[in-house]
Amino acid sequence: MTTNDFAMHQMHSSLPSIERVAIDTSGGLGSLYNQYSDSIVPTSSRNSLGDTIQIEDPVKCDLIDGRRKKSQNLLALIGMRENARLNTLLNFVPRNRLASIINHPYPMNEYTRLIYYSYTNRKTLPKDAAAFRKLSQPKDRHTDATHIITSFSSGISVTLIIQLVPNDQIVAQVDAVLKKCVRILKGIHKAAPITSNDENLMQQNTSIIAYSNISDLTGVTSLGDVCQFINRRHENAEIFQPLMYYLNPIQPLDPEYAHTNFPSIPIESSCHRKIEEYLLKYLDILKRWKQSLDSKETRILSVGLEEPFYELQRRWLNLKNLYEHDVQLLKVLVNDIRSGRSDTSRVDEIISKKKMQTIYNNKVKSIVEDLRDLEHKEQWIADLIKQKFQYYDVGKFGILQTDSELTIKEKLNLNDPSNRILCASDCLRKNNAKKFNRLHHDLVEQDRKNPASHLIYADFSYCSFPLKDITILSSQDHSEGQKRSKKRGNSSSTSDTINILLLGETGVGKSTFINALANYLIFETLDEAETSQPVVLMPVSFMITTGDHFEEHIVKFGDSDDSSNEDFSHPGQSVTQRCKSYVFHLNDTDQTKLRIIDTPGFGDTRGIEQDHKNMQHILEYINNLTHLNGICFLLKPNSARLHISFQSYLTQLFSLFDTNALNNIIFCFTSARSTFYTPGDTAPLIKTVLTTLSIGNVPFSKKNVFCFDSESFRYLIARQNKIRFDNNEKEEYERSWKTSVSESKRLIEYIRKDITVYPIDNNLQSMKRAQFTILGMVRPILETIRNSLRNLILCSKESVNTRLELDPKVISYPSTSCMLCVPYACLVGRFWVAKTIPHKIENNRCICECSPDQHSPIHYMLNHKLVKNSPKQDRDAISHLLVRLCRACAQFSHFLKHSTDLSNHDPFFVGLIQLISEETHFCNSYEPNDLNTKLVADLRTQQKEYDQHSNEMERKGTHKSLADIYDLINTVRKYPMMHEQLVAINEGQRKMMKLYECEVSRTSRKYVDISDGSS
Repeated sequence: MTTNDFAMHQMHSSLPSIERVAIDTSGGLGSLYNQYSDSIVPTSSRNSLGDTIQIEDPVKCDLIDGRRKKSQNLLALIGMRENARLNTLLNFVPRNRLASIINHPYPMNEYTRLIYYSYTNRKTLPKDAAAFRKLSQPKDRHTDATHIITSFSSGISVTLIIQLVPNDQIVAQVDAVLKKCVRILKGIHKAAPITSNDENLMQQNTSIIAYSNISDLTGVTSLGDVCQFINRRHENAEIFQPLMYYLNPIQPLDPEYAHTNFPSIPIESSCHRKIEEYLLKYLDILKRWKQSLDSKETRILSVGLEEPFYELQRRWLNLKNLYEHDVQLLKVLVNDIRSGRSDTSRVDEIISKKKMQTIYNNKVKSIVEDLRDLEHKEQWIADLIKQKFQYYDVGKFGILQTDSELTIKEKLNLNDPSNRILCASDCLRKNNAKKFNRLHHDLVEQDRKNPASHLIYADFSYCSFPLKDITILSSQDHSEGQKRSKKRGNSSSTSDTINILLLGETGVGKSTFINALANYLIFETLDEAETSQPVVLMPVSFMITTGDHFEEHIVKFGDSDDSSNEDFSHPGQSVTQRCKSYVFHLNDTDQTKLRIIDTPGFGDTRGIEQDHKNMQHILEYINNLTHLNGICFLLKPNSARLHISFQSYLTQLFSLFDTNALNNIIFCFTSARSTFYTPGDTAPLIKTVLTTLSIGNVPFSKKNVFCFDSESFRYLIARQNKIRFDNNEKEEYERSWKTSVSESKRLIEYIRKDITVYPIDNNLQSMKRAQFTILGMVRPILETIRNSLRNLILCSKESVNTRLELDPKVISYPSTSCMLCVPYACLVGRFWVAKTIPHKIENNRCICECSPDQHSPIHYMLNHKLVKNSPKQDRDAISHLLVRLCRACAQFSHFLKHSTDLSNHDPFFVGLIQLISEETHFCNSYEPNDLNTKLVADLRTQQKEYDQHSNEMERKGTHKSLADIYDLINTVRKYPMMHEQLVAINEGQRKMMKLYECEVSRTSRKYVDISDGSS
């Protein structure tokens, strides 16, 4: 040994060796390592190291009770040192293999057991100078490395987390089996084997999740399979992975080595503990609350408490986002501390006691209390149901603060005279329990004496109606109720209801026109309207000037807060945000109803894209009607030009209809008093546009043109606001009212006698109908593909005899899904599935703060059911279905691209990317994730096949005929899992139509707003 060799040997012997759990398993002897990021540093080459020494360590195996402190820090349990634990918690290193245990979805408790097993085979260099001279001369001397791996252990490490059912007798039996398992894993001679009875006990009463450095063990859920795999470890030595690295610092071995990012300052142990304790405490709270939510979901939803429960899940997601935000802040700070750009004093700013108290004492405490209250309410409703009550959350029926007793009963559609409706709210029940109990007892006694009665509890807790007191409502007169019910059930029949679609440019005054028309048809004279209660179908707000000095008055009628379909705060944007219908009787003796369908205006300042979205919504709405009597364009007289969207709307409408609907077009002009009730200069502009259309001959003559003046209606509302006018103004408005009443009657007479009802034929094939039909099928198709892939994965598991079924649930209020918000995750079987919590629309805005263009409307929630002991699925049938669906997606996309302006937007491709993103998030955030990882790979394969089909069709330039596209649509509709989702969409659209319908009651002239206060 030379003098240098001896000095090197002495130096190595005195150098401290540090241990690191092998999070990154790509290392080996001589690999460079960064101790701060706990990662292998890539190098262009590694020196040959010659002979090594192998040492077999004894087997370690422990059974740990979930209540023991040792089980609360899972990263410490598997041997991670504090630096590596912090790097894992702060996402400096990927949470895979052993480190993925931090993503275990549930907290440890008295019904949790852990089995920790480790078998290692250590590989090390002999401590001779020649070997270390090789290590001291890395070819890459300018890297981020701080250490060199001089020894490492490989083998098997697995932690089984077993969750038991909360039954002490069964727990004792399970513990006995687990102790037997530990004896087997330790290799104790003559240890009793795991029997079939033991396996059945475990399968029926436990759930097992395995975390291991061996991928073959991560998906194992059977104790017997784990024992069998480990006992054959010597046969499977080639699959052993590194478990622990033993590191020596580089610089003492090689003084010429230069670290590229010095300084790297170690963080004090006390600061490590402070950050780790904060994050683990926060993470444990998140896990406990999520476990509580998931375990109670089925029961709470079964009694109809969806909205308050979804709100709790949204609050959990918000709290999780706060946690992840803190993780990111701490990650940046720790990186800055290590590099010398900051110090540890800033840690307290992020995890201060004040912030801890705000999070834990306020947010978490309120959530826990609300969940407890919801549990109590679920049990209370279940008891009500046992007493023959039917539970109604009236918020689902669109009850608003403007409703009356009559309109509430109409909305609830309670026409049977045997109905007895107990109305209350959580607050009223709590504050006046004595009265509630008395009324409740009276109803129960009535039902006992008269079993034919129908008891209903109407819960006003989740709506805007200000119920002042607990009360009992009785149904209306049975005969009148039957008539009303019959009409409501057949509200779109061609003989009973006149349907008029109202279209017009943004700002033309459609909403005011509808208000005015309702009053013109009800009140013959202005005096009669003044002395009665005017009909206001929607809020009115405008400015008026009076007197010689032009005093300005802001006139309001109706509560703008009650009309969420109207947006008065953005000039130039359509005030009406979606289609809404207004229904009223023509007079007290006529049984015919008039339904006017108000639509979002065209020419929206948000641009042509918003106009297209509005038109898409209008066409979908029309598609759910049985017929149209009139297609009315509302315009202003003496316009200098017509908006370009006027021609576009006409063209798009008649891409849905055939030419028979041309005779149903009507032109109405508002503010026509200034042109002596004629179209004025607008007439020649309309004629010019109509002659250029290719849709056919659109009539435009005195016969189908009607001129009104809404100023007389404004005068009426101003008078209701106590604004005074002189006699000349009053006389002028009286004449205006009379003329408008005459035009209103002529309009109705023309529609009744001169126009043939146009039936909405859903079998009519048109390009536009095909386009929005396909767009409505995107989500059902992609969810069918995803679930088919899940079931295909389950088919490959020999021991698995289960499948996942889609269970769509209709949403009863206007909702969207957000592409940016993280979905709520549910573990169904061994798959994490996305639960898209509906984002409720309030005041025309989503409850989240994401950009509006990242939202899309949804009509159903998609639940997933695990069906056990199902017949083995046919792999070939599922594979063939996937091939057909993938090809259909490409064909639909090709059609949309070449028949619409969607050439730069492929909804199927975007949807596939969204699915992959969701599943990747689950893989990174939750365990077990072996099946979701396989699903991500399979979805990527589907994406590649979709791209191939799409590129092939583009290359060939082939286009399917419209008839072929319809054949494909009808074929896809019949596929498994598709039909149920499409039925839910149709039902959801019908519910939204009903929610956005206002009806003027014949008896009270008070309007019934079937809107739920959100749009």
